Amino acid sequence: AMKEAGLDAATIVLFTPADWMYEEAKTNPQQFVELYGRYAEGVAELCRKTTVVPSRVQVMNEVNTQFQTKVGFETTIALIQKTAEIFKKDFPETKIITTVLTEPVKDWREYTTKLLKSAGSNLDGVGFDYYPGSYEYPANIPFVGKKPYEAFAGKTPYSWIAEEKHHGILKEKEVMLTEIGVPALSPESKFQQFGYD
Repeated sequence: AMKEAGLDAATIVLFTPADWMYEEAKTNPQQFVELYGRYAEGVAELCRKTTVVPSRVQVMNEVNTQFQTKVGFETTIALIQKTAEIFKKDFPETKIITTVLTEPVKDWREYTTKLLKSAGSNLDGVGFDYYPGSYEYPANIPFVGKKPYEAFAGKTPYSWIAEEKHHGILKEKEVMLTEIGVPALSPESKFQQFGYD
């Protein structure tokens, strides 16, 4: 149905392991990666059976925060490698991605650079989450004829993302603005008009 409507195939998000799996990750990260791999293989098998070719497979969420991804950096890299190994053999055009929370996380730029260098060709793209986001002038940002990272380029943290996309570590990667939220302080708040909370 998605193809008939002219839409890209779905992005699959491999996220939210059970609490007992996170406990396993603390004591035996290798076993955790193997359990995750069985889960990812099950998802890939479902895609094969249903002839769905996902446009993207997202590994975890906001991998630079313990709030969303409760595993260490090396385990995160292993999850990205495992996902690429599983999906790329049958779906070579599928992009393996993850997301990074930008501000208020102080070291997100350094983390992103380290992540991309460590994951190498296993990671095809990064989504950037920013709360409260670029809500100062949401209706006045000129999107026509521009990629989002260009339209938002003057906004922090988007200026770094745009610079790295054009000239740096993100140049060969897909860049996405994946979560942009605004505070909805009250039902009368102007931010309510944009449908975010």
